[in-house]
Amino acid sequence: MFVQIAEKHFEEVVHRVGMENIREEIRMHPPLLIAPDDGAFAFIEEAAAQLEIYIQREYNISAKIEFGHLEKKRRDDRTVDISDYVIKKDGSKLHDISKYWVFIIDDETSSGSTLLNAVYV
Repeated sequence: MFVQIAEKHFEEVVHRVGMENIREEIRMHPPLLIAPDDGAFAFIEEAAAQLEIYIQREYNISAKIEFGHLEKKRRDDRTVDISDYVIKKDGSKLHDISKYWVFIIDDETSSGSTLLNAVYV
């Protein structure tokens, strides 16, 4: 499911910037796949790898897809605190995500509060 969602998000990027501009757009603003918490990290890692293959196959573009997860602390059933950085696979923290096309993909959504908070990071 994560892979298909990532592919659809990428297709939206292509739609917005145009096929003639996508190669340069991806060079300047690569996709960044984010899981709202570490529980979905393995899924997001696999989606990033598969998205690289998809972009190469469908658009003939070699792209390095960045990925990571947010740090989430749940206060109660409806309230979560989300970090203002992305934790990458090597444990480093990515604070500035403004140069990326950001795709937030979650494996579980109950009330949607985690996704909503993640959008405002």
